[in-house]
Amino acid sequence: MQTSELVENVTCFEFSRMSYMLGSLQIKMELKNGVRTVRTESMMHFSDCGNGEKIVSEEEWNAFFEKLFSEFGVMELKRMYKIDGIIMDGEYWSLSVKFANRRAKNSEGETVFPECWDELAEVIQRFAKIDT
Repeated sequence: MQTSELVENVTCFEFSRMSYMLGSLQIKMELKNGVRTVRTESMMHFSDCGNGEKIVSEEEWNAFFEKLFSEFGVMELKRMYKIDGIIMDGEYWSLSVKFANRRAKNSEGETVFPECWDELAEVIQRFAKIDT
């Protein structure tokens, strides 16, 4: 499927990070009735992302998802990233992209991350930041 077709059909994107030491971050982006919203809930280390909701333009929305699909290959991420054994205080993360015309793409991990993780997380968090 072409990147442009993926972008046109995104209806919801959810991203979360949770860690005993770092706190938590929940981001939900939705397209409902033609309105594109970004909702962010953060605490502790992630508090610079802010808390609240904002509306983004169609251009901003499309550019963001174009970057996720073409530069970061979100559709090629593995379903699960984890190590064997017990993890006492690692970081859990997840992302989910829902589409109008296909099954959702889900990926998650426990203290193991895709190669592009640092840049991917930065782009998501910067886009979802709520200015207060």
